[in-house]
Amino acid sequence: MMVSYEVLGLGLLVLAGTLAARLAPAAMAESAERALRHRHTPLILGIATALVFAWVAGGSLDVEPLSTDEASYVLQAKLIAEGRITAPGAPIAEFFEQPWVIVTPTFYSKYPPGHALALAPGVLLGLPWLVPFLLNGVAGGLGFALLRRAAGPAPALLTWCAWLLSGMAMSWQASYFSEVTLLACWLGGTAAFWRWLDGQGRRWLLLAALLFGYGAITRPLSILLLVLPLAIPLVRHARDRWRDVALSALLGGAILLVLPAWNVATTGDPLRSPLREYTETYLPWDRLGFAIDSTAPRRAPPADLKAIGTHLLKVHREHTVSGLPRTLLERADHVRRLLFSGWRWWLLPLALVGIWRLRGAARLALASVATQFFGHAIWAHEAGWTLYYAESAALWFLPGALGFAWLVDRLSRRGTPDGAPAPRAALAVLGALPLCFALSIGDSTSYREFRGLRMAELRSFTDLVREGPADAIYFVRYAEERSGRPALIRNFPPLETARAWVVYDLGPRNQELLRAAPGRTGYLVDEGERSVTPIVRER
Repeated sequence: MMVSYEVLGLGLLVLAGTLAARLAPAAMAESAERALRHRHTPLILGIATALVFAWVAGGSLDVEPLSTDEASYVLQAKLIAEGRITAPGAPIAEFFEQPWVIVTPTFYSKYPPGHALALAPGVLLGLPWLVPFLLNGVAGGLGFALLRRAAGPAPALLTWCAWLLSGMAMSWQASYFSEVTLLACWLGGTAAFWRWLDGQGRRWLLLAALLFGYGAITRPLSILLLVLPLAIPLVRHARDRWRDVALSALLGGAILLVLPAWNVATTGDPLRSPLREYTETYLPWDRLGFAIDSTAPRRAPPADLKAIGTHLLKVHREHTVSGLPRTLLERADHVRRLLFSGWRWWLLPLALVGIWRLRGAARLALASVATQFFGHAIWAHEAGWTLYYAESAALWFLPGALGFAWLVDRLSRRGTPDGAPAPRAALAVLGALPLCFALSIGDSTSYREFRGLRMAELRSFTDLVREGPADAIYFVRYAEERSGRPALIRNFPPLETARAWVVYDLGPRNQELLRAAPGRTGYLVDEGERSVTPIVRER
């Protein structure tokens, strides 16, 4: 592997910072340590986290959902903001079908309700990205605070910086994906759980149960895998504080009742989730496990989903028990490339030292990485779809950050007797921080520009709809398959009062929808020709 100039430059800066840490007066090193331990430092880093991801997302709180998943979450959030869970279904479903949304007999998202409930206040205010902005700030501040306590201030700051500027974080945190909500729930619940372990009262375990329960109505499998390591200290303390544990279990169980209630409100059956309804309708083989369900879908997938579905079916067929080692290696390699690129690669060799310096809570943190990664072995997904590991992404850097603190201690010969990072490690990390940000400007700008291009493509179409005549039906004829690009077929119910409908061009069948909506005018939007043509209504 060739070492780039930026990596070499950072290495020189780290060396210079280490020498400065050794030669600097002890008072300066202690001041750096005190600054990182200050009670307001997590707040400052939380604000910085929110601002960085907001900039990558486009610098606005009115951000269009780019992917089909994000559009589905925002659709459900809009329904909730209007005081409803579902809306009347589409008049002719084939025209309105869009990925991850059920359109008949009623309109709603396939996903669990937690993330949409969290997004709803921002949608109600007309600032849909307000909630992800705030949640990113909470995650950044809480993440640093927890790492500071588990591993020390210098490793915590370096871990925070490496995560914030990584491709993994910029790919998924600057979005409407539910991992943004789950990360805040997991970190908040862990912080509360930690306070309960310290003997600060039952209310903290109740708060942990509340946040973990909310995570369970957001992403059930992910939160289960992330909190699983906490069962070790919970069992250890349960005998002495069993009332706390029992009451918290009752609270968590009560929150989980939201799921069957949600099922009744959407599918009409407490045991049938919207996810199951959608899967059986379009992608019956898209399930946990290693077997392929040969049941035929009830409906043909829409054009936006066709290419995605074909690829996913191939992934499921290749997801076998015998091929699992290769699958896990491929997934780990994609995670590595997104996390340990550019200047962050040197944290990998340092991790060989740092992993032996893990103690107590830091070990539990790494256990969460393992449970999330290996727990998803039962789920077939494309190796490059690293979203499933987004919540624990920062923790991949923790061993390397501990190794760096150890290296500074050795070079400065000022390590503390108990083996903990000396204050001079904090000075060295603070010294390296400006260049870390400087070397990441190119990557962060690339992510911002990529989102900007996709956003411009989408907004050029949505502006056409917004500025076009009222009571219109836009029949969209795609130029090519939309896999990996923003879907254009997006409707936000209730349809009867919507200013315009955006539907598929189904050729001669377009007249069926025009007859079903006599008060609306039809237009053919040809994406390839970039043209909009009125459709003559047949008598």
